[in-house]
Amino acid sequence: MTQLDTIQRTVQQLRDLLNKGEIFTALPNMLGKVIESVAVEPATPIKIPRDDKTAIVKIRAIQKRIKQTSDPSVTDDEIDFLVAHLASTNPAVRDKGVFFLFNDLFQAEAFTNEQIKTLFKRLQAPDILFNHIFEPQNNGIFLRSFSLMILSGMIYADQNRYHVLTKADYLATVQNIAVYILLEKDGRGYVEKKGWAHAYTHIGNMLEELSQVGVLPRAEKVLLMAAVVEAWRRVETPLVFGEDHRMALYLSSLTNVNKFYSETLLMCLKNWQHALVNVRPQESYSFWVRWYNRNRLLQALALRADLPQPIADYIQQIVDLFYSRWSIEGSTALIKAIIFDMDGVIVDSEPCALENRLAYLRQVGIEADDRKLAGLLGRNMADVWRIIAPSKDALQLQAGYVAYKQAHPIPYAKIVMPGARPTLQWLKQHDIKTAIASASDLTFIEKMCTETGLRQYFDQLLSGADFTRTKPAPDVYLAALQVLDVAAEEAIAVEDSTLGIAAAKAAGLYTLAVPLRDPRFTQNQQAADQRIKKLTDIMGIVDDKNAYNQ
Repeated sequence: MTQLDTIQRTVQQLRDLLNKGEIFTALPNMLGKVIESVAVEPATPIKIPRDDKTAIVKIRAIQKRIKQTSDPSVTDDEIDFLVAHLASTNPAVRDKGVFFLFNDLFQAEAFTNEQIKTLFKRLQAPDILFNHIFEPQNNGIFLRSFSLMILSGMIYADQNRYHVLTKADYLATVQNIAVYILLEKDGRGYVEKKGWAHAYTHIGNMLEELSQVGVLPRAEKVLLMAAVVEAWRRVETPLVFGEDHRMALYLSSLTNVNKFYSETLLMCLKNWQHALVNVRPQESYSFWVRWYNRNRLLQALALRADLPQPIADYIQQIVDLFYSRWSIEGSTALIKAIIFDMDGVIVDSEPCALENRLAYLRQVGIEADDRKLAGLLGRNMADVWRIIAPSKDALQLQAGYVAYKQAHPIPYAKIVMPGARPTLQWLKQHDIKTAIASASDLTFIEKMCTETGLRQYFDQLLSGADFTRTKPAPDVYLAALQVLDVAAEEAIAVEDSTLGIAAAKAAGLYTLAVPLRDPRFTQNQQAADQRIKKLTDIMGIVDDKNAYNQ
């Protein structure tokens, strides 16, 4: 019995158990074991067509004939010729020749029903679909990958035009495609001088078409979903040619068909994450390629607006965990300090500040749009006056504003952010240093700390107003690092505004962004390393990273 025979039998057994409802939760691990059991076989000679010029002439002749007749047809010998030339390493023959011609033939309905059934079976034969698949990376990928692509086109054509493939045909295809996915390790996209290999894109196309086949039981589609997630976990070729978005399209589309598929994907992702909990960075190319591919897929899924919310929430959670444990560069520094912005982070003061600014400006005869002012929160007030009232004396405006705020104080004690107090308490209990680095005047920072009773939790208070350069310049954060006596890699910044995030990143800090609570405030937080839902998330991030790097 060959290695392929053994794997075919194993996958068939898994299918049987899955259809009986006996191995749903165990399915990802079982499929993973199949992948890991595959042994590399010695390289053998690959048969590649060498008649490029003759092939191109023949392909063009068939194309011309198809377009010029009202009753197009293709002979069995011509089909055999085209299938053989899917193995060509010349993109003019394979990509732009055979592949395009097959599509033309499907659209023209040039095949007989018998030719469809024969071709469908032929493209799944071991010498085609599994051509040299156990051997080190080789040119057999072109025949394998493009056969898969033609098969996906045939499924589309059959579902929409021919209607000759039976349930048994589709069930046999699920078996072969599942095995192919588990075996295919060549993730190359565009190959110099040889054109597209693109196996994982073609896998995505095939899975999309099979997901539309109504006669396939739900268990078969679950099998394919789990298989591709497990295979993606282990491929050691950087998937950089759009494979992530193609796969995300398939996964998100299927999860919206039925809640069961959504639960399946969530199960697969959780299984994947569970396997990573105690994984440490490794000094190997394959390790970092797998991490890269993982992140690409998760990001592509996160960008899908149609992804079911439970999956979207979980992806955000695990992406954040990944980056909080150690960066892509493999940092192993312990976290010794957290540096907080104040307004919008520790206290929900920004709506009050906005109303104060609007009222003060009206008092001094300056009309200002509330949304424009909202967009300036986080800036030093000297900058605000220059933008809002460039013709006015900024020093005079600032003096008047300070007096106005003193007469109309912000009720800090009533607007402490949810989770701020327990988070600060936890940090103090765990000997994590803390500081405030805010654009507000030091007078107001101290006032906030006094009124809220939070002063005891902060080791240092710093105001950006005391520096020549304010946010987005990193000066206040650099000063905070200095007075706390920690390196940038040993600290985390917590911010809400675009400028604040930019300042923290410029200082070399890993930066968390907290949610904006007022819809009037629009801040671009994309530069942050991680977005958290609540302040108490900080405890888990610090605890996880420090436990990991002990």
